[in-house]
Amino acid sequence: MRTPIKVNVGRAHYWANLDWETIPANEDHKARFRELQDAVGRRGLRCIRPCPGYDMLSLGYAGPPEGGGRAPAYPALAGAVADARKQPWIGMFCLDAQADRWWMVAITEGQSIIPGGDIVGTRTEVEAARKGISGLKDWAFYDGDLTDLQGYLTDARAASGKPAMAHVFVWRPGIWHLVGVAAVIAAIIGWTAWQRHEATVAQRAALAATRLRLEALRERLTLAQARAAARRPWHDETRPAAFTTACLGFIARIPIDLWGWSPQSVRCGSTGTVILTWHRGIGATTARAPRGALQAGGDTIRRVWPAAFPMAHPHRAARPLPPAVRLKRDLYAWAQAWPVALIFTAAAQAPVLPGVGTAPAHPHARASLYAARSVQVTTTHPDALLRLDRLPSVRITHLSVSDPLSASPVWTARVRYWVTTHTAP
Repeated sequence: MRTPIKVNVGRAHYWANLDWETIPANEDHKARFRELQDAVGRRGLRCIRPCPGYDMLSLGYAGPPEGGGRAPAYPALAGAVADARKQPWIGMFCLDAQADRWWMVAITEGQSIIPGGDIVGTRTEVEAARKGISGLKDWAFYDGDLTDLQGYLTDARAASGKPAMAHVFVWRPGIWHLVGVAAVIAAIIGWTAWQRHEATVAQRAALAATRLRLEALRERLTLAQARAAARRPWHDETRPAAFTTACLGFIARIPIDLWGWSPQSVRCGSTGTVILTWHRGIGATTARAPRGALQAGGDTIRRVWPAAFPMAHPHRAARPLPPAVRLKRDLYAWAQAWPVALIFTAAAQAPVLPGVGTAPAHPHARASLYAARSVQVTTTHPDALLRLDRLPSVRITHLSVSDPLSASPVWTARVRYWVTTHTAP
């Protein structure tokens, strides 16, 4: 079993030196991976890549990387360059001339990787591997170095989009029986809860309408004013999971390089904009550059374009809003579980002028029953933001990342949440 080797191309990381095989698309590839897991272990790597137009799948796999520990998920290098040239072709690239480190890739029908066609080694070893398969087909041969390889990656990404990821095996057959039983129990509990929910929705609606009318009479407000005060403003904004998923989708479609320009930062805003900043690399010029406005003496380009983020679902049953102290404690608990760094913004206080009395304490004396609070979130795990859906009234207004193609990019989010105005912040 091969040992995967991490290859750095520019600022991006890839896994190379994998074993590959091709199976029919209708074959159970999960069963095949379970068989391979017995050979490579749970810490081994796996990758699946479709072969367009051939109804086939390319399966890549390897043992655990050297050094132990859980291997991070990177794209498979062979799959990432497969669409750069028309099949069949063989490429041989110098990764490090001083260390005599080379890589050979062989692409056959359906842009699939031929078995033995993903080799990292010395020049002698790689040339021997290429010679061993050179007589199998009428190959087109290509040679180059890391700079050429980066061009191949750009061409392949333009042709087929985001490359397939290689990550550790995750199947644990001994757990699936428990998962099945848990799913059945959860379905029964969910069905029972739904029936109870349906039976009480009408009662809750009637009680809410009655309470609203009573509040309106007591505060001498019109019914429309009472409705406006009780309106939940976060229902008009995108939920955290949907916002984060959409933003990550935009980032995933950004090329790793355009004519020597690389993405420097990305910022998604809940108002419906995405701001992408490009940085000029060595050899790049403005004669051939991404679209956008030039800045910093021509070394950066800033592009702004509209983006549609899915809205929340107001028809869902509204969850009760916990006290502000409890919500703040829940945010701390969420941050500590990942971990995430939080910086709470102090709520603005209106100045009290001499001789001016205090405002009435009842919430209906204000324009709304709810007041917004904000907190800045910093994390290296954007998946943590998906869990914010579990907290009521929490929304993300901005999400940005600097150097998105680095090994550990840092994400910064501006989070807004609402509390009732008659409770302490």
